[in-house]
Amino acid sequence: MRVTNRDLYYQLVRDIGNVSEKMIGLNKQLSSAKRINKPSEDPVGMASVLVSRTELNAFGQFSRSIVYGRGWLNSTDTILQELDNLMARASELATSQSSNTATADTRAGTAEEVRELYEHILGLANSKYGNKYMFGGTVTQTAPFEDVSGAAQYNGNDDSFSIKIGKTDTVQISLPGSEVFTNPSGNVFTALSNLEQALRNNDQNAIRASLDDIEAATVVISNNLASIGARQNRLDYTETRLQTAKTNTKEQMSEIEDLDYADAILKLQNQQVIYQATLKSASMITSMSLVDFIS
Repeated sequence: MRVTNRDLYYQLVRDIGNVSEKMIGLNKQLSSAKRINKPSEDPVGMASVLVSRTELNAFGQFSRSIVYGRGWLNSTDTILQELDNLMARASELATSQSSNTATADTRAGTAEEVRELYEHILGLANSKYGNKYMFGGTVTQTAPFEDVSGAAQYNGNDDSFSIKIGKTDTVQISLPGSEVFTNPSGNVFTALSNLEQALRNNDQNAIRASLDDIEAATVVISNNLASIGARQNRLDYTETRLQTAKTNTKEQMSEIEDLDYADAILKLQNQQVIYQATLKSASMITSMSLVDFIS
């Protein structure tokens, strides 16, 4: 086979270019600290990396949802704890004023304190988290409760909303006011209104009867507190599980994508030796001439 000078030079340039390309690729890996910088370098590996990145993005969104949900639940827990304390105070007042030592004057004075408790709780019922009313069900932009002729009126709905904390996992974070404040099993506002009216009427029997209403409302509050606590625990557990999944996914992605520096440097040094040898060989071949063999 006849090899012309043109063919010879073309082959030499191609060989030098191939070695140079490998060195440039290794240098890019070292500068980026990544073994894979484009899909063509490792299609299967890049596909796995892209899947892992998608999973990490999803984990990040779930984590942000958990942070938001925890904040909402913590606020709800604080409000219900305060509500429980206020109802405990109402029970104390009813107990003290149901005795034979209480008078019309003490009961009238106590009625004013009960009215203050009522107003305070009405404010709690209209609490916000961020820019959303917390106890209106899915009606979050208008106050769920208002006082109409001395009685609390609920303007929300009985629905609730949840947050997504996993691919198929959600948790309810809201409590509609109808479950907390105006629950048929124990209505906070009705209990306080009845107590206030009984005190103003100086009705000892009605004051004693109001204790049952207050107790029923307190049971409802306690049940909701337990429910909130269970959801908080669930978020904590899920967050721990997400952190573990994040760590595992990052490790798997690192094994595929990240560069082994020692191995890359060794390969680069080998390519440098090959490059220098290729240049020297090319120099020797191109310097040869038929004249060199004519004696």
